[in-house]
Amino acid sequence: TLTLTMHWQSNAMFDRNWTIFAHVVDEDGKIIAQQDQLPPFPTTTWIPNEYISDTRYIMLKPDKLPGGNHTIHVGLYDADTFLRLPLVNGDDTFILSMPSK
Repeated sequence: TLTLTMHWQSNAMFDRNWTIFAHVVDEDGKIIAQQDQLPPFPTTTWIPNEYISDTRYIMLKPDKLPGGNHTIHVGLYDADTFLRLPLVNGDDTFILSMPSK
């Protein structure tokens, strides 16, 4: 199980509730594990500049985990339209290197 703790900060009020995605992606860009769900508090209640912590537990099955380097992709999207929310830098996904075991 991969434990992923994210700390979110909005720079403005949200007019809709966003869903958080966390995807484990292999070297070929294929999603091999994921968890998409609402944050602990609706994003419409987030106060600008306040931090929201969110911990996710992503099940990784060793027999389904190919060798090589993996990355973790996180972000927010509208569950009705699948539109992703742009981050401060303009991208719609924050990419992390995944520690190998």
